[in-house]
Amino acid sequence: MTAFNFGRHTWIAPVIALLVAAVAMGFATLMITEPLAARWGPGQLKWTIVSFAIFAVAGTVIAAVTRRPLMAVLGALIVAPSFLGLDAWTAAAALMLCSLSAGAIVLRIFRRRLEAGTDALFAVIIGLATISTAIFLTSPVSIHTPLTYSLGIVALVAGGVLLGVFSDVIAIVRRLSATEVREINLIDTILAGLVIAAIVMLALYARLPVVDNDSLILHLRLPLMLQDYGHARFATEDLLVGHFPAAADWLYGFGAVIAGEDGAKAINLSFALLVGGIIITWLNLAAGMRAAFAGAALFLTAPILYHETVTLFVENYFTLLLLASVFFAWCYSRDPRPYYLLACTFTVGAAGAAKLLGLLIIPPLAIWLIVSIVRNKRYTDFAWAALAGGGLALLAAHWPYTMAWLRTGNPLFPFYNTFFRSPHGPEQDWINALFHQTLTPESFVRMSFDASPFLESAGVAFAPFIILAPIFLVLALLAGPAHRKLALTLGLPVLLVGLGYLILTSLQQTYLRYFFPLVPMWAVAMGVFSAPLFVRGTWRLSSVSVAALAVLITFQAVNGPGAFYFTRHLTPLQTAFSSTIEDMRRTRAPERFINDYLRGRTDNDEPVAYFWRPFIAGSTENAVALHPFYSWGPWSDFDAAQRAGGLQDFIATRGVRWFVLHDTAVVHAGAGTLETLETLAEQEIRLSGATLYRVRDDVFFDDVIAAFETPSTLPEGWTPVGEIPVEDGAVVVDPQNLLVLGVEVDGDSVILVEADIACGENANYAQLHMNWLDAESTFLRVDIPNFPCRTGTFPLRHEFHAPDGATQGVLVIDGPWGGTQEFHSFQARQNSAR
Repeated sequence: MTAFNFGRHTWIAPVIALLVAAVAMGFATLMITEPLAARWGPGQLKWTIVSFAIFAVAGTVIAAVTRRPLMAVLGALIVAPSFLGLDAWTAAAALMLCSLSAGAIVLRIFRRRLEAGTDALFAVIIGLATISTAIFLTSPVSIHTPLTYSLGIVALVAGGVLLGVFSDVIAIVRRLSATEVREINLIDTILAGLVIAAIVMLALYARLPVVDNDSLILHLRLPLMLQDYGHARFATEDLLVGHFPAAADWLYGFGAVIAGEDGAKAINLSFALLVGGIIITWLNLAAGMRAAFAGAALFLTAPILYHETVTLFVENYFTLLLLASVFFAWCYSRDPRPYYLLACTFTVGAAGAAKLLGLLIIPPLAIWLIVSIVRNKRYTDFAWAALAGGGLALLAAHWPYTMAWLRTGNPLFPFYNTFFRSPHGPEQDWINALFHQTLTPESFVRMSFDASPFLESAGVAFAPFIILAPIFLVLALLAGPAHRKLALTLGLPVLLVGLGYLILTSLQQTYLRYFFPLVPMWAVAMGVFSAPLFVRGTWRLSSVSVAALAVLITFQAVNGPGAFYFTRHLTPLQTAFSSTIEDMRRTRAPERFINDYLRGRTDNDEPVAYFWRPFIAGSTENAVALHPFYSWGPWSDFDAAQRAGGLQDFIATRGVRWFVLHDTAVVHAGAGTLETLETLAEQEIRLSGATLYRVRDDVFFDDVIAAFETPSTLPEGWTPVGEIPVEDGAVVVDPQNLLVLGVEVDGDSVILVEADIACGENANYAQLHMNWLDAESTFLRVDIPNFPCRTGTFPLRHEFHAPDGATQGVLVIDGPWGGTQEFHSFQARQNSAR
């Protein structure tokens, strides 16, 4: 079969088309983007190109040695998360195995075994949706520990083994492997090498730390809360975005509980690699292995993918689900069984639980399904799609919206609050004012080469290959009948579904992160359209095509790190060193070191306020961001206080003990706010422009519970037990003769005790004594801090932190066993707001 109908000169049409495309892309690069040299440090552009070339050669050698290019690429997809560490790879592998097993168990209930790759993919999606929902619903309960997760992993994997799930998967892989021709083919191995190089590059940059706003306020905040505290709880007003559909974040929590931040990032990377695996499997089935490698390489080097994977956004998981739903729609179009309709609709529902925008895929996808139903005369499937499919989609999607409705009164909280009028958010609609450009044909060029109007970036930051789609579509239509049919039945429908989703999304916001699902869809279309360029037996045509593809892929891969401001000056080699990771965290997000310090303190339940930069991931459980976009309640209180010049009232009302302020955020403070803060708080730590302030005790503890100084009689308000002498201006106590004071508290109370004491005879240490009781007067806990004795009178200071559920505190001043202690002065204070 020839690729094009040009007689002996079959290579002319694609060569001309590719040259035109290369000139177009070169012109766009020179005229629209800033020069590459301006965006890279000395030698970094060179070393990035060299690194990618080395990875490509190494991948080619691996594919040649194994004589199984397809298996070599799939192996690279599986191994790549190990770049983040063995623990991180274990977390990602455990999630995938558990998801596969859980989904297969569900399918087995409906008498469906894993007979093909589509079944395994559907099982993984069912499992991911189920595990995410389970973590979400139990997130307020303190059960999220490594032990609990380990037991769950063992149970699910054991269930899968007993039901033969993994033996079914092994059989599927063996059948796939058997389709490969065991011979060294230069074209196949070079294409496989390019894909492996793209995988390695992406995995290296995925090692970098999370340093951006959205991730540190939510996407990493929730997982680290599960890791650090075993639960994730927050007040609605303190985290408006906390009620977003967050299926991906809860799956990141699975990784964080097992392996911390690296575990969460490995799972995010795994979602991206799984998208690549779907593209390879899909195109290999429909258009051949070479087209599969071409499509996968275009996707895995797309600059926007670096933007999504270097940090911890949710679009990789969201895109995985949308691409899978389109894949199942294609499966139904060629094999009209209701099973594929159910898989498609359930997957769309799971996407809706990951992001509200996922539901925008429904109109273009429904058109394709309806066309397939009519073409195949499966009219009864309308009822299936409407009833069973709609029910499955609702089952998968409704959880975050139902819980948001129950908790806030607004199922889409904080969106559309002018309609739902939830008291937990602002009365006006919650809208991101950024990225509302009008979408035009020119936008496709702009978003690929000058992304600043569409993303927090600049230059090449989306997917340059998308502007070549029309050219490659024409090439496919000029090819032989088989290629033309494939382009019209697969490539064009997928392209149009992606375009429909793009148009509907742009009506909400023209933000490249939200457009990301378009990239793998069009990569599939490009793989289909490029199939005529890689027909076996057309050596000259295939060689020219591989060379052109290699240039395009290298161009994308080199620009990939530039899609994110924080990575645009790092080469792949630099990302391999832990020193680079620590330096990036220190310079870009020094607050994260402050978070570690705060979390390591014994009083780590005290509220911390982060001014403007909401970098609260990994901080204390009661940390809040003072930012109008993310935390409406704290910001409203703070803004009102700074306008009135009364930050002390804000501290008293909110009980804030710590402030974190970065130098770059000072411009957002009101006049005199910084000066006022420095009179109310003392600097504790300063690191790379970030300062941690601790509110002074006399400001924070403004409610005096009890106090006496050089007493001549027993102090008022205390209940004496036994005979307590008052001698030389001091109360003398011991274990049998003591003073008791009852205090009303709640689970957030902190009581500061300061005293001047002296140790009596036979005393080696001094002590305080606090009993905590609940509303039923049931004993909860006792705190007995000890202090080494010194010569003469010495000061004593201690903070008592009430446990959850406490309503009463019983403060006791007594002495150590066998000795006495003298209290010359005593003061107990707490914050009036707590």
